[in-house]
Amino acid sequence: MELRAHKCFKTELIAKTFSFLSIYHSTVADVGRRESISVDECRKAVAEKKYVDQKLEEISPGVYRSNSTEHHAKNQTGWMGTKEYSFFELTVQTGNVATMDGKEIISNLGPMKECSFDAGSCKKDEFTIVWEAQHTNTLCPYEYAYTSSAITNNEFLAIEETGVFSSIDRDIRKVQQVLHICSMSQAMLMDDGLLVEFPEIQNRKFNLDYVKRDNHFGRGSAEPPIFWKDLEERRPSSKSGRTFPHL
Repeated sequence: MELRAHKCFKTELIAKTFSFLSIYHSTVADVGRRESISVDECRKAVAEKKYVDQKLEEISPGVYRSNSTEHHAKNQTGWMGTKEYSFFELTVQTGNVATMDGKEIISNLGPMKECSFDAGSCKKDEFTIVWEAQHTNTLCPYEYAYTSSAITNNEFLAIEETGVFSSIDRDIRKVQQVLHICSMSQAMLMDDGLLVEFPEIQNRKFNLDYVKRDNHFGRGSAEPPIFWKDLEERRPSSKSGRTFPHL
């Protein structure tokens, strides 16, 4: 997914205006620090094409800037002598933001490693980037494989019908991420890529200690474990054509 985006930042100008009676005056300015502006200010500047009542002028393709130097110099012109003062000019740059997975942002406007694509904005110390907020749906990376009885303890799981013997993946963060994406509440992830869902214990507090002793899930039960296979793994086709509903 790729979207149009705008980058906003303001640059401090430190100016000096020299005046001699009302006959002559000149202004020189040095560039100071660069700062970001608020997300709302950036969106407003993009929509109205102006900043603090100053029109944004295109200074190069896709780059717009306010030009208030003359306005400030006029207000600072005295009878005689030099006055020093500072003010900000706003720059707006047009570009794009894109994402391949709904999370990591790729952009030609600057790094946005810690920002969310769905949020529609990214504010850093030196710039603010805005785009249209999105609500991306991440597909569950698993599909239904089969339902079977299984024996498990706190380290391994054996599936009777298929003869599969797998180790339990103990990366809790990884498991929780899969559960969230796939709208499951209780399941275990195996080292071979299988995801095992336990319908019988959906309403219990589930953790690996629950299966510390050998347990036989499925025999005499109306709801044996459900096995889901990773879509990225090239395993034999499932016994059912049903795919897992995604968000």
